[in-house]
Amino acid sequence: MIKDLLIIGCGPAGLYAWKMAQNFNLTGDVVESKATYGGQVTNLYPSKEIFNLPAIKSITGKEAMDEMYNSLNHEYKAIECHFNTSVLDIKITFNKELENNTFEVLFSNNLKYVYKTILFTDGMGLLLPIKLIDKDFDNVLYKYTNNNIFKGKNVVIFGGGDSAIDCSNELAPISNSVKLVHRRDEFRGMKSGLSNAVKSNVDVMTPYVFDKIINEKNNKIEKIALKNVLDSSTINVDLDYAVVHYGFKNQNLNFKNLEVLKNDLGKMVVDNKMQTSIKGIFASGDCCDYEGKIKNLVSCVYESLVAIVNIDKIINNKNLLNKGW
Repeated sequence: MIKDLLIIGCGPAGLYAWKMAQNFNLTGDVVESKATYGGQVTNLYPSKEIFNLPAIKSITGKEAMDEMYNSLNHEYKAIECHFNTSVLDIKITFNKELENNTFEVLFSNNLKYVYKTILFTDGMGLLLPIKLIDKDFDNVLYKYTNNNIFKGKNVVIFGGGDSAIDCSNELAPISNSVKLVHRRDEFRGMKSGLSNAVKSNVDVMTPYVFDKIINEKNNKIEKIALKNVLDSSTINVDLDYAVVHYGFKNQNLNFKNLEVLKNDLGKMVVDNKMQTSIKGIFASGDCCDYEGKIKNLVSCVYESLVAIVNIDKIINNKNLLNKGW
């Protein structure tokens, strides 16, 4: 049996693609290498407030992913989801009867299936945090799921993007003190968020970088030195927790038999149908790129819609695109 579609990744792009594939009565599978859905949003920012979703004033990352998952038709069995499952290999064959490529996929559970199309929604792949220091300490965090650990604590946050600024605003009301450390006076994150942080008594320290550990005990850092990048002067800072938002290095899926065109950042290049350089393989969300791309939850949902309506056109040999209603 040849299935219609394989969706690789179950973050927001994958969840919406799954929903639309159900709406079009497609057959196939969704695979996710982790134990749950939501991708980066669930794993890295579950408590972060999201303000840019249409008709929703505010919602946390986890709540948004839960709503997307709960909106699926779980009685629809023609598409199944497999967590803790990854793709090991993809082999392309031209099917004369279908007059299109088909894809034999080997999974980590040693099962093989054949698909008419594949949609990559695997985001940034395997994310490895860019570390503050090589050694792992119990109180140096690159992600967290429970804000309560910061109540009454002295927290030092490293980074200059929206994640670091949002973290500062999130922790300022419950922590004893919050310091936001960035190597430049100019931040990449939203000015409004930085203004709110200053109003919330976040101590914005620029232009400073981490220099060295002054005191540590029981695998926890108690005091660090920060260095001014302009004059090399240093100051010592006591802390209970350090939260690092330097971003992540990604290890994207690579298959020896799959020569998909990628850009300099390793993103799959797609056309206006969200199709890659290989006919029948599509991509949406953070794993793909095209001219004018904007990265946020709304755009990744739109990209998945575009991909699925074009996949539906291929599967059902349609002359016109479905509108996705």
